[in-house]
Amino acid sequence: MLKSLLKVSISFVFYAFCLATLAGYFGQLHMALELLSHFRLQYCYIALAFSILFVLRKDFTHLTIALCILTLNFAAVYPYYKTDPRISEEPVTVSTQAGLKILQINVQGGLNIQVPRTIKLIEETAPDIVGLSEITPNWSIVLNRQLKGYPYRVVEPRHGGIGFYSKVPLTDFEIKYTGKIKRPRILAHIKRNGYEDTLLVLAHTVIPIRYGNMRNIELNAIANDIKEHKGPAIIFGDLNTTSWSYYFQKLLKETKSQDSQVGFGIVPTWSATRRPPLITIDHLLATADFNIMDRKTLKSVGSD
Repeated sequence: MLKSLLKVSISFVFYAFCLATLAGYFGQLHMALELLSHFRLQYCYIALAFSILFVLRKDFTHLTIALCILTLNFAAVYPYYKTDPRISEEPVTVSTQAGLKILQINVQGGLNIQVPRTIKLIEETAPDIVGLSEITPNWSIVLNRQLKGYPYRVVEPRHGGIGFYSKVPLTDFEIKYTGKIKRPRILAHIKRNGYEDTLLVLAHTVIPIRYGNMRNIELNAIANDIKEHKGPAIIFGDLNTTSWSYYFQKLLKETKSQDSQVGFGIVPTWSATRRPPLITIDHLLATADFNIMDRKTLKSVGSD
């Protein structure tokens, strides 16, 4: 009796897992379904575990289904581990004219008082451009005073807080707001290394669980910013979505951008308070005008 009950329970959990992994492909229909799309890497491990279990039990019917689910999820994950031909094999230093080094951090300023750790990380990595989100007015005061090597800056400490700091001269900039809560994003233009006018968009979209469809409205607004620019462009920031989301893929397609994660493996960024972090919600997208030289996460600065 107990053995039969265990078998039924395993079957129930397995089919629930299969349903969840398939439902994630229909994220455009409902936010709950989109949430299921974020865990493709974890689904691979779970499907592999089920496959091993069914081999041991000689349950070849369920094994076939598990292998199909594993293949489906692996197909979504594999491109991120396959070397992208646009990735340069030559190491590029910050001093070379070809390179543009960007650092992005959600500092979680409302809950994080470790401003010196953030400043130290910026000094150690010496990026050309720094994008910070969730900065508070107090954070912005300290950052503006300490980041002397970044004379070109655009900062909006309200409405969620966002800041753009650059060593590269800006030819133009603008802060745009979305929705009643005036969620800010920064559009900054640079001209460097022989490129024509390049647009950088720094954004921190809202959490969809809390604000419903507003994140998707923001992503659509970003796509329109890029399409209107009609030139080289980079999008970076905490976008509160993963690469497998329907809306993220829509953003890639509409802006004709490349996901910088491709070729470097899945690089989880949330939550830094957990080990290991589970999912990647911080992103950098670039149009085909650029080659991605490197991408990695760095040490914690006290944020999530």
